[in-house]
Amino acid sequence: MIPIIIVSHKRANNVLTINAIDKCIICVPKSQEREYKEYNSNNEILVHPDEIIGLSPKRQWVLDKVGDCFQCDDDITGVHRIYLKDYKEKNLILSKEEAFDLIQDFYEIAKEVGVHLFGFNRSTNPLIYSGNKPYIMNKYICGGGLGLIKSDKLFFPNYPHFVGEDYFINALNAYHHRFSLIDARFAFHYSKTEAGAGGCADYRTTEKRKETYFFLKQKFGDAIQPKNKTTIKPTINQFEKTLKIPY
Repeated sequence: MIPIIIVSHKRANNVLTINAIDKCIICVPKSQEREYKEYNSNNEILVHPDEIIGLSPKRQWVLDKVGDCFQCDDDITGVHRIYLKDYKEKNLILSKEEAFDLIQDFYEIAKEVGVHLFGFNRSTNPLIYSGNKPYIMNKYICGGGLGLIKSDKLFFPNYPHFVGEDYFINALNAYHHRFSLIDARFAFHYSKTEAGAGGCADYRTTEKRKETYFFLKQKFGDAIQPKNKTTIKPTINQFEKTLKIPY
């Protein structure tokens, strides 16, 4: 069984993911432990030292602490089936128990395949799903739902206010392990909390996006590209990025 870890910060009363995925463990700083326990009494709280600052060091701490894990954001509102003919069908959204089982089953598949990174589709829009490609093996996996099977070649940078740790781990995995595994039939739906209080909102500024972009560009070269402004989801600023895995 793989632990499902919600990485959270200053959102004790707004951890939406626990209603979408069963049996999640919430990882928070020591100074926020009491508040998170008060609002999330049915979930285990994993406490890290307050000295661990920022999402990238936090993800690495979790990986070091528990090993294989599925790390997810705290703002998931549902796990969607996007392969259905009619996306308005009642069973579009998995129950929290089904979502838990889906992750567990896919973890076992990922181990059998031999990958170190696995996840699900990035969009709940059924129009982006291709029926002849239920599984994808060389695309970016969003950090909002990221499965990690430990490898001595994979790590998150010790960069406190980094806003691209998921791009870093995806690019590093592509370089060393060549492929990942995505079940494109399912996708996580997120609440629009990026600009709200808590999480990475305290430091997700244009300047930090710029620093992150050029840091990634220095490490991975042309694999890091500016995000296309014509994509369905509009860009926030010129330093938004995309990962081009060249195979």
